[in-house]
Amino acid sequence: MNRKLLPILLILAVVAHAEAGAPPLPAPSVWIGAGGAVGEMAVINLKYPGQNVPYTLVFSNGYSLVPGWPPLLPPIHLLSVGNIDSQGNTSVRVWVPPSNSLIGLPIYLMGEVTDSNWGRSYSPVCLWNIAPNQKRRFVQKALASSLPFGPGGGHARALMKDGNVLFCGGFAGGCVPMARSDAWIYDPFKITFLQVGSMTTTRAGHVARALSDGTVLVVGGDFNSSNPTAEFYDPTTRSFKSLGPVPSDRYAHSATVVRAPGSGHEYVLIAGGYNGTTGKTSAKAVLYDARNRKFITLPDMNKARQYASAVAFPAVGAVLITGGQDKNMNAMDDAELFLLQTHQFYPWGKMSRPRYAHAMVRVSATDALILGGNGTNFMGSTDLELFSGLAMRSWLLPIRMRHPRSHFNPVVLADGSIVVAGGSNYMSGFPDRTPERLTGAGSTLLRPIAEPSVSVVLQELSSGGVMAFGYSTVHHLQ
Repeated sequence: MNRKLLPILLILAVVAHAEAGAPPLPAPSVWIGAGGAVGEMAVINLKYPGQNVPYTLVFSNGYSLVPGWPPLLPPIHLLSVGNIDSQGNTSVRVWVPPSNSLIGLPIYLMGEVTDSNWGRSYSPVCLWNIAPNQKRRFVQKALASSLPFGPGGGHARALMKDGNVLFCGGFAGGCVPMARSDAWIYDPFKITFLQVGSMTTTRAGHVARALSDGTVLVVGGDFNSSNPTAEFYDPTTRSFKSLGPVPSDRYAHSATVVRAPGSGHEYVLIAGGYNGTTGKTSAKAVLYDARNRKFITLPDMNKARQYASAVAFPAVGAVLITGGQDKNMNAMDDAELFLLQTHQFYPWGKMSRPRYAHAMVRVSATDALILGGNGTNFMGSTDLELFSGLAMRSWLLPIRMRHPRSHFNPVVLADGSIVVAGGSNYMSGFPDRTPERLTGAGSTLLRPIAEPSVSVVLQELSSGGVMAFGYSTVHHLQ
């Protein structure tokens, strides 16, 4: 037989035997374990909860997601067949040609297994963009035990003064997710998780903010709606201490550390969010006085908003709050400024378009970069805009992210560039594990993060480092 015809014949055999309707469970998972750049090997992992099961793996640079797999378009230049091993895994090495014309090319993977117990099952489409071959990449770190926290689930985390990361609360898994109270410390030097006790109450959708005295403020997400509380983590005793009741329980709120110019007196502005007691979007705001460990009730914001974004301007003791969803869940385009000196909120212009669940990064004493977010159509965006605190308006920038993102957190590197991952809009078909680095010249793709799940989250580390974690892996940017 002509060897050149073998891949085509095998694909036709798969197509001919593809069964109509939804595939049976369990489905295999396919992801990029390493590589993904021009001129190097990309290791494609396929996992299935079965032993010695036959598999077929195909990939293409085009697809149409329709019922009745396989969605294939030419060129189909890789086909791998074999058996899943006794651990339910297999790895396929793919050579990516050393051609810069391939940079940015989307690659679509589909795995198929034939299980004598379940029948034929297909993976969801897994995608990645071919990245340029550069030094920066996320490297997987070996963990002694599984991750106590996944990227979703409403947990809170904070980079503490000692360089460790505190994880706390969120929803536990199960058919009926319940809020949890446990807390863990991640040591990025030892690559270990250590459980440090529990919060004073269960929380999900809360926030954690590290303060200069080493403590971490935890507020929101309290399911005791009759008497919501706040608390702080004390690293000297590795325990949580209650701060007593707060004016209202909430989630989807902003919490921003801001210091008074001159004195350096530290505060945390907690504003907006969704009030679980009233069932409405909130305009309420409180100020946490870190030195005296007490809350100060503030006048309401100019508008109720949830999923807004906020950034502090330390030079003037102010917090800029942009966008969010209003009481009717509509995306907002306006901004307001909180001034620490007066304890007042002021209308502060508009963004270029409505957005919520976006991200903001301070880029100067009075300016902020706004990234992505959802708009009026609930779809994530790729655009960036520069908000001028002096002009009280913003301008769309000519550079964009590669993928639409919302509900994500960018990390600024020591060289001023910004790394983003996670928050991808699933309607676009691209998983969260596709990272990119933003500079004034635009977006540069990084190799895909080797996480079996589609979801990842970035966390800033001390000394300009970045951690990426998913449901089963931890990676550091190197």
